[in-house]
Amino acid sequence: MDTASLAEHFHQFFNLNLASTDALLADVQRLRYRVYCEEFGYEDKSRFPDRRERDDYDGIATHALITHKATGRAVASVRLIPATAAKLLPFEKNCARSYDENLVAAMPRSTMCEISRLSVDPFFRRRPGEATSLFGNYQNIDLSPKERRLLPFIGISLLLAGTALTFLTDRRNIFALMEPFLPRAMVPIGIEFLQIGRTIEYHGTRALYHVRSESVYEKMKPELKELFFSLYNDLKPHFRAAAAETLFGTLGMQAP
Repeated sequence: MDTASLAEHFHQFFNLNLASTDALLADVQRLRYRVYCEEFGYEDKSRFPDRRERDDYDGIATHALITHKATGRAVASVRLIPATAAKLLPFEKNCARSYDENLVAAMPRSTMCEISRLSVDPFFRRRPGEATSLFGNYQNIDLSPKERRLLPFIGISLLLAGTALTFLTDRRNIFALMEPFLPRAMVPIGIEFLQIGRTIEYHGTRALYHVRSESVYEKMKPELKELFFSLYNDLKPHFRAAAAETLFGTLGMQAP
């Protein structure tokens, strides 16, 4: 019987890195192009002739990237955008008056961030046989049965990586503009976002959600905490300090 943990399974087949170089950021942007432009049509393909979806926030964001060890292919990515005094967060810019602005204004901007551009490569999200040439030639990517069993955990791992970024950057008031099904899908794994805005039409039906990093950590299913800490440790070397580690102790978990 296979008794390996989720963290061990994940690191057998995948890597998690900070997209801290131009080459890795390009991988992130090409992945986002496949998802946001080609697959869902959220962004206009003609704006990105180099097939790299980007915006003005990429320069200030922190990007996490999951890659497939066997092929080096970009599998999934997420970014954390810190709030600043000089620049509105994307939800403030694009969805004003759809949420409780007084609630947001009461929070110190130095504690705020927006998690966005969650992207998972269609091949690593779809059932076998559903991939088409529209999203690239995947015939040469041969996943083992064990790798295929891990595919649902790529999205979970991405959410945990995003949570790790909020601790590592000490941005613990997390905002996300999401389709309503996604927060509901997170509840079984212990991630409970609070809806603080009405639903609007913006790249589909979306609403603004908020959660504190501490709440995510405290409600995280026990079997996911080892995976969380493993991903946290993958990202930690890129940061000078880890302000969260004292907090982990107060929550009854040894700091990683």
